[in-house]
Amino acid sequence: MRRAFPALRAETRGTDTVLSGTLPDHAALYGVLAQLEALGLGLLEVRRLPDRP
Repeated sequence: MRRAFPALRAETRGTDTVLSGTLPDHAALYGVLAQLEALGLGLLEVRRLPDRP
C-alpha cells in the first residue's frame, strides 16, 4: 500500500487497510479512486473530515 499510495498513510485494521491523509483537490481523490480500481481493491467508505483550524 505504501508504494501504491505514497502520499497517504496506511493502517491495517483486521482484514481492512485504512488509507488516510490530505489530498489537494478532487482530481487527486479521483486519482486515488482510479488507482484502487486498477489494483482490483475494494472500497468500503470515503469520508471527509472537518478542516482543522
